[in-house]
Amino acid sequence: MKKFVVSAPSWFPSSGGITVLHKFVNTLNKLGYDAYIAPSGPSGLGWHPSHIPFNTPSRYENVKLITEEVYNNLQDAIVIYPETWYGNYLNAPNVVRWIMGAANPSYMDEGSGWGIQWEAWKDTDLWFWYTQMYTTSTFNSFDKNLDNILFQPEFYKDIFYNKDLDRSINCWTLRKSAGKINSSEYIHHPNDLFFGDIDKNLPNPDYDFPGNYKALADLFNKTKIFYSYDTYTFISVQAVMCGADSIVYPRAGLSKEEYYNNLSLHRYIAYGLDELERSRSIRNELPDHLNQIEEENIQQVHLFAQKCYDYFK
Repeated sequence: MKKFVVSAPSWFPSSGGITVLHKFVNTLNKLGYDAYIAPSGPSGLGWHPSHIPFNTPSRYENVKLITEEVYNNLQDAIVIYPETWYGNYLNAPNVVRWIMGAANPSYMDEGSGWGIQWEAWKDTDLWFWYTQMYTTSTFNSFDKNLDNILFQPEFYKDIFYNKDLDRSINCWTLRKSAGKINSSEYIHHPNDLFFGDIDKNLPNPDYDFPGNYKALADLFNKTKIFYSYDTYTFISVQAVMCGADSIVYPRAGLSKEEYYNNLSLHRYIAYGLDELERSRSIRNELPDHLNQIEEENIQQVHLFAQKCYDYFK
C-alpha cells in the first residue's frame, strides 16, 4: 500500500488548519496506515531538512516526519496539500488537494514569488473537501469531487468543557471580520471583554487569543455570553462546549437556513439574538453530538484511504 505524506508547517496554536494537518497524520498512523509530515514553509513554498527541528503537539504521539527514503520514493506515496498551497513543490506524481476553506483559484495557477516558481495544479489531482459547506456556491465555483468529504476537527474535549463555575462576564471577538464591520453594528455591551487575535495585530485586547487553549477555556467557563463577529470561527462552538451562550453576528447575504445547514454543529450557536433561546434549549445534546462526529471521522479516514488507493493505482 502507498504511504501518505501530508505537507504541513511546524505547529503553532493560532492555526486551526495546521492543527488539523498534524492530527490527520497522527490519526492515519493510529489506524495502521503509514503517514508522514513533509515540513513546509508558508503556502507550501519549499521543503528542506533544515526546517527541522519541527514542532508538533505532544498529544499527537504518532506523528512522523518524512524520511529521505520516503522522499526519494514518492512514486510509492500519496501527497496531501492543503488548499492554500501553490504548485507541487515535492514533485509528487500522486497529489491530493484538501480544500479546508474557500477554494481560491489564485493558488491553483502557475506563478512565481519569493524567488520560487511553481506549476499549476493538475486536472489529475484528487480533491477532498473539509466539509460540505465548502462545496456550496458561497465558497466555491468548482464542481470537482464534491462527494469527497474529509472532516477531521480537533475538539480538545479534555480542555473545552463545562466546569460549572460562576459566570460573571461577557466577551466578544472580531477575528476574520476585523476591518470589515463598523463599530456601530456591534451587538455586545461596550464593557464586555474583548479578546483579539495575535495574528491580526488588533490593538489593546483584554485577552490575546489563542496563546493558551486552557486560558481560553477558563475564560469561557466564566462567560455568560460570547459574541463573535467572525461567522465561521470554531471558537463559537468551543464557547458552547464550556457552557456559555454563543452568538454569531448575522452576516449580510447569509441566511439563517444557510448558516445552520453549512455545519451541523452550528445548531448550538445563536445566529442572531433571536436564536438564543432555541440554542440554549438543545445545548445538552452537544457532547453526544461531538462523540458521534468523532466516530464518523474515523470512518471518513478509512474511506479517504480507500478512495486514494483506488484512484492512484
